Amino acid sequence: MKLDDFEVLLDMEENEMKRKRYSPTPLVEKRKKTLANDEISSDEDLSANERLHLTLEESDDEFEDRQEMAFRKAKQLLLDIREEEKTEGGGDEDAVAHRLKEEALSHVATLHRRVAKSAKTADSVVIYRAHSCRFSIVAVAISHDTRYICSCSKDATVVKYDVEEGKKVATLKYDKKNGKSHKGQILALAISGGDRFLVSGGVDATIRVWNFTNLELVKEFTGHKNAITGLAFRLGTQQLFSCSRDRSVKAWDLDQMGYVDTMFGHVDAVADIDVLSRERVLTCGGQDRTLRLWKVAEESQLVFNGFASSISIDCVAFINDEHFVSGSADGSLCIWSIFKKKPVCVQKEAHGRGADGQQNWIISVAARRYTDLVVSGSSDGYVRFWKVADDYKSVENIFSFELVGFINSMKFSEDGEELVCAVGQEHKSGRWWTKWNARNVVVLIPLEYAEQ
Repeated sequence: MKLDDFEVLLDMEENEMKRKRYSPTPLVEKRKKTLANDEISSDEDLSANERLHLTLEESDDEFEDRQEMAFRKAKQLLLDIREEEKTEGGGDEDAVAHRLKEEALSHVATLHRRVAKSAKTADSVVIYRAHSCRFSIVAVAISHDTRYICSCSKDATVVKYDVEEGKKVATLKYDKKNGKSHKGQILALAISGGDRFLVSGGVDATIRVWNFTNLELVKEFTGHKNAITGLAFRLGTQQLFSCSRDRSVKAWDLDQMGYVDTMFGHVDAVADIDVLSRERVLTCGGQDRTLRLWKVAEESQLVFNGFASSISIDCVAFINDEHFVSGSADGSLCIWSIFKKKPVCVQKEAHGRGADGQQNWIISVAARRYTDLVVSGSSDGYVRFWKVADDYKSVENIFSFELVGFINSMKFSEDGEELVCAVGQEHKSGRWWTKWNARNVVVLIPLEYAEQ
């Protein structure tokens, strides 16, 4: 189908939708008059057909509204992609059509590429170390254009690195005089759509919004009553979600620079958070041993129960809209489906046992979205790369990358060709152990794929 034909179809469908909306529906109108003249005490007094007509009538407006929204988004997406292709010097119709197809597939989670078997680490690994970084790196974020990496550490410092130049370009440090910096450890970072904002949160229970270009403070969000443990933006947007040790999940709108909503359900500190393009937020509740999928628009949630032996579920990441991965304190790596309350795959002792005979905790997980590649980090000296089976019922350790220290956070770049790791001498949540042979660094692992 040509793109011009696609535009004509959109216009025809939109006109047809408007005609339906503004044309009278005799059956529904007649039903309205009948019901208006009757006294109905409950749904039990209605016949099955009457209940069906009532249900259709109530949902009609909502259905039309969603259709109109979908058409507006489709037309805007087409315009945006056309403009982007022109800017990049392209504009080829087939290229634009291909972009439209990939965009549509990614939104319905059917774009599931098999890349794990062909993945391997490149020869050159880049290590970034901030000057006088005596405290563990806790979290990392990578810009959508993959040029910049940001990290935060337990000494309330945020550092921005330029990947192309291979150097540090900006630093935010605690300064009690200006009152703009965090007070205490910073535990979470995230970068908004279009690389407009960098947000940070930590033990002072405050979210700070920074202009990503110059790291000037733009806004402070308060509302959490305990340390902020995770931050995530809905893909390509300025819609922010935060989780905290106060057991709540909050939504924020950075276009309006305001608070939106609070979601409750976890009965222990919320440890990690992730979100894709849909308004569905994934969290794990630490020692309550549950994962929750928050359907924001519907104001509902799905609860997934871990095993009692898992001790604490500390990290999560979406694989696609229907599957996700988690890591536990008992060393279990689990794959979940939104259709099952229990994990569909459990890889026990994914990082083996330590010198004390105890299972190595899984501290962080990451997934290259819409592919079969996931990674896990612990303190055993390795980042482990896993292939998820097509039926999601098993995982295979395809290779491991040696990296000494606590792997406190990991993030894939937008194209999946870089993996950024936050490495520290200590665990991000405490000081139970110290690995003196480790360094507090940010590590960029380039990845290569034989087939794409």
